[in-house]
Amino acid sequence: EITQSAFVSSGVRLRRFMEMDSIEAAKKMVERGLGVALLPKSSVAREVEAATMSRVRLRGAPHMYNYIAAFRRRDAGKPEGVVAAFMSLLGGKDGR
Repeated sequence: EITQSAFVSSGVRLRRFMEMDSIEAAKKMVERGLGVALLPKSSVAREVEAATMSRVRLRGAPHMYNYIAAFRRRDAGKPEGVVAAFMSLLGGKDGR
């Protein structure tokens, strides 16, 4: 729904629509000329630099964010290094 509304907000009419769970699969379809995709900038930086893909701005499209949460298993042992530092930012020594 978010992707479709971004196109509609920009005045783009979709004849067909496919939603994919894989960024890599979407990139391959675009590279093969099978359509367009809304992808994170960071995921296509190399392709844009190599000119195998182009970045196009959709006027009027809302900003889109995708938040991901990762959870550490309690039986995974004591957090160390960067993991321990990040978890302490979340609250407490073990992130609880």
